[in-house]
Amino acid sequence: MGVSVLIFQSFLIETADHGIYGGAAQTAMFAALMRICIHVHSKGMNTLIYGSGVEFHLLWCRISRPDGSPNHYDLLEKLVPE
Repeated sequence: MGVSVLIFQSFLIETADHGIYGGAAQTAMFAALMRICIHVHSKGMNTLIYGSGVEFHLLWCRISRPDGSPNHYDLLEKLVPE
């Protein structure tokens, strides 16, 4: 079974489960469909990159308890224009 089939199966499972939000498969599928590049940053983990195209950066974090396990994504925006 190819990688894309496994990602699609994971995407279907995550999407159908109302208790799972924004898993890797959903992020990869969204990036591919929208033809964008999503960089997911988090404390103590390598940056994960999905797709290609215009870049968006997300921080996987937990605002209420920064030392806790990440539980949501925040959009990171540039403060200084290029």
